[in-house]
Amino acid sequence: MIQRFQLGLLLLAAMIASAPRASAALGQPVRSVEGDRIMMQGELKIIPGEGFTVHQIATRAGITVKEYVSADGVVFGVSWHGSVFPDLSHLLGSYFAEFQRAAAAQATYRRRHIMVHTQKLVVETGGHMRDLRGRAYLPALLPAGASAAIVE
Repeated sequence: MIQRFQLGLLLLAAMIASAPRASAALGQPVRSVEGDRIMMQGELKIIPGEGFTVHQIATRAGITVKEYVSADGVVFGVSWHGSVFPDLSHLLGSYFAEFQRAAAAQATYRRRHIMVHTQKLVVETGGHMRDLRGRAYLPALLPAGASAAIVE
């Protein structure tokens, strides 16, 4: 079981290393989204919500990254869908090390499915080949009255 877990972590690390780079991160200001759009060579669409906006970046490769920005201009959540994982080290920013520790400590591991829930951070990944998806958010930064379900 441990070898399978280690193999899964190696596969996830390889997917992350080969993914397109992004520069916005959880807890960072909204101005970082434009850098992501340029780096991912995608098209940006801004979708208003109640107390937040969604900055959706769609690439020609069929990858969509949504960055959820509070009314204060801070990225409180990200989600993704596509054929590869985005670079989680950039999307999670300073929270990436916490994600790695929590993922490595999980007793059960299913291929490409990781559920990390800490006091500061929630990351959920899943899917299958060419249909990978996930989300990450900071519970403390969710807009007032909003549930985690808005990060989809």
